Amino acid sequence: MARWALLVILLFAPCISRGGDWKIAVGDPLPGDITRLLQEEVLRGAPPPRAFLINFTDCRSEPCLPLLRELTDFVAIPLADRDIRLVAIAAGLDQAAARRAVTEHETAFPLLADPDGSHLASIATPRVPLTIILDETGHVVYMHAGYRPGREAEFRYVLETLADGESLPPNLSHGEDPAGAPGHLVGGKAPDLHTPHWINPPSGEQEGKFLLVTFWATWCGPCIATKNIAEPIHARFSDRLYSVSISNEDPESVGEFVEARGWTQAIAVDPGDRTRRAARLSSFPSAYLANPDGDVIWQGHPAELWMDNAKVLESLLARD
Repeated sequence: MARWALLVILLFAPCISRGGDWKIAVGDPLPGDITRLLQEEVLRGAPPPRAFLINFTDCRSEPCLPLLRELTDFVAIPLADRDIRLVAIAAGLDQAAARRAVTEHETAFPLLADPDGSHLASIATPRVPLTIILDETGHVVYMHAGYRPGREAEFRYVLETLADGESLPPNLSHGEDPAGAPGHLVGGKAPDLHTPHWINPPSGEQEGKFLLVTFWATWCGPCIATKNIAEPIHARFSDRLYSVSISNEDPESVGEFVEARGWTQAIAVDPGDRTRRAARLSSFPSAYLANPDGDVIWQGHPAELWMDNAKVLESLLARD
């Protein structure tokens, strides 16, 4: 059985308005033209890897290649020894231009040409970034449209899970990121914090620090990925940041889950979900950051803060 595990397609352009723009659905196989392209230009007779990530970008109307380096740094390099292949397919580029782009962006994976955009068109007709994931049988198990910083954590989590031969959780994305998702908390006061059950209590003083609140769940793959990224660098900001992650699940189950992973970051359980409901946040994971005066200065996907050695978080904490 061919071990096709993963296809990720990212397109640089505004987000789509509805799922009806997709031409494939969960449970479908890859279009035949894309399968043949991968066989002829990438595998060349070799067996398929355990996981396959393809960045499909459209260069005809938008800046299309800046994310290649980010994917290389965050996904390709750390997973280079995991039997995972990464490929980019660029609509609107011929092969000569594609080769130049590989050199310019220092990608760790090949860039294939799609001059007339026919490969892209066989997947969808949106104005979007897309993400499609295939299982080992070559059928789609994950679809996502839209891109915001932090989404790479979800991609990497899926890659690692499939490469390990494990089952994906049932609550990964099967929708889209809204265009310009509103940061409705930014500029207002942070909601009251309710932490009735501590799994890992916070250490040190809290007065005068920034407050980072993250909402997560044990069933949420991207939540786990994000917390794994954050774990080794939490302590670096302990003099400026009071960080707490809140689940609304059973305290005993969460405690066992956290202990099994060896996480030391501050984690609480709020079964009544009072803080998240007060913040009017519906997705997992989600987070907000408040300054020492209690004003929310950032809201979004928590992986955005921690990636690239926590560059975004460092800049936010540098504000007066």
